[in-house]
Amino acid sequence: MLSDNPKNAMSLYDFLLVEQIEKNVKLSTKITHIKVIYLFNRFLHFKDFGEITKHDILNYLNSPKKSDTDDPSHKGNGTYNTRQMILSKFFRWLCR
Repeated sequence: MLSDNPKNAMSLYDFLLVEQIEKNVKLSTKITHIKVIYLFNRFLHFKDFGEITKHDILNYLNSPKKSDTDDPSHKGNGTYNTRQMILSKFFRWLCR
């Protein structure tokens, strides 16, 4: 991410730093946040966080959805909810 969009990389770093200071987050949580935000940004071809729209976020969240026959136990809902929770927290922090 640093080589593709240094501004976004610094925003992610600042978010993780503030989260660590304020909440003392576990390493596994930080890794999950990094993965979700990085994959989201890669999905959008490293578009600046300030230019991302609600439509971009919804496209990303809905991208792994499968039909009921492909995912009868609806495990994809957990993925959706995790991604949505992390992105919501990140963008609330970013827009503060």
